Amino acid sequence: MNAYRRLLAQAVRMLLPGILLLLCSGAARAQQFLYVDCSGTNLYAYPSINAALSNAGPGTSIFVTGTCNESVSLFGQNAFNLGAYAGQTATINGGISINKSENVFLYGLNVTNPSGDGIVVGSSGGIVVDNCNSTGNAGVGLNVGGMSDVAVTSAGTFDYNIRGGMIIGGNSSVSIFTWNGLTVDIRSSQGNFSTLGHTNITNNTSGPGSNPGYGIELLGGARAQVGALTGPNTITGNQAGGAFLQENSEISFWAGTSVNVIQGNGPVGVAVGLGSQATFFNSAQINGHSSAGVDLYANAQGYFFGTNSVQGNGSKASGEALTYLSNRIHPIECLRSRGLRLRNIFTTETNGR
Repeated sequence: MNAYRRLLAQAVRMLLPGILLLLCSGAARAQQFLYVDCSGTNLYAYPSINAALSNAGPGTSIFVTGTCNESVSLFGQNAFNLGAYAGQTATINGGISINKSENVFLYGLNVTNPSGDGIVVGSSGGIVVDNCNSTGNAGVGLNVGGMSDVAVTSAGTFDYNIRGGMIIGGNSSVSIFTWNGLTVDIRSSQGNFSTLGHTNITNNTSGPGSNPGYGIELLGGARAQVGALTGPNTITGNQAGGAFLQENSEISFWAGTSVNVIQGNGPVGVAVGLGSQATFFNSAQINGHSSAGVDLYANAQGYFFGTNSVQGNGSKASGEALTYLSNRIHPIECLRSRGLRLRNIFTTETNGR
C-alpha cells in the first residue's frame, strides 16, 4: 500500500502548518487577529474583508461573520488565516484568489462568484481549504495552477458551477482528506488529485464553458489516486461518463476498509485511451452503464488486482455478471458481457497467467 503511505505523508505535510498556526505554536498566540462583520451589526469590527486586509500582513488571522459582497485577493501572504469562527460559516458573494502565498488556511466559507471562479490558487503552497463550499459560480468551484498544492479537508461541496467543480493544472496537486463527505467533479491536465474517501463525484452534465460532463477528466499526463480508506467514494450520474483518461494519464482506484462505486454514468464507467492507465485494487464496483463498464483503447493499459466487480453494463450476450477474482482478467468474458471493451489495448493481464 505504497499509495496509502504516500497519501498519509502528504496529509501530515499539508495539514500540519494550519494546525500549528491555529492551535499550538507560540507564533499563533502572538499573531495579529482582525475581526470582520459584513452585516454591520458590530460597529467595532471591520465592515468588509478588504477593509481588514489593508491592515493585515503575514501571520494575520481574519475572522468573518455575515454575508460579504466582495472579491478577496491574497497576494504574497504567509501563515495567513481567513474564515468564520469555529463551528460557524460566513458567506462571500465574490471570488477568492490566492497567489504567490504560503500556508494559507481558509475555514467555514461559502463562496459564490456570479462572474467567475469561486476559489483560485496560483503559484502557492500549503493551502488548506477546510469546511468550505464553492458552489453556484459562473466559473469553476476551485481552480488550481502554477505548481500549487492544496488540501481540501473535513467536508465541502464544489458543485452546481457552470464550468465544473475543480480544475487542476500546471503540475499542481489537490488532496482531499474528508470525514464528513465532499461533493465535487474533477478535471486535471498535468495535475495530480488524491482522496482517501468520503468523496462524491455526481450528477455532472455537459454545458457551457467547456464542461464535458465527466465525473473525472484526466489529460496531459495527469495522475489521480482514488482511495476508499476513511469511507466510500461514489462516482455516479455523470452525463458523459464516470472517468475519462487520455494522453498518458493514470488513475488508481484502491480500497482500504471501504469501496469505490462507479455507477450509472451515461455510456461508460471508466474510459481509458491514448496510452493512459487505470488500476483497480479490490472492491471496485462498476455497474449500470449503457455501454462498457471499462473501455480500453489506443494503447491503454488496465490492471485488476483482488476482487472487483464489473456487471450490468450495456447489453449482454450472456446473462452472467462479470467479476474479476485473483488478479486475472478474462478478455473473452469481458467482451461477452460488455463489462470491459477492448480496443487496441496494450495489456489486459497483470499476473502473467
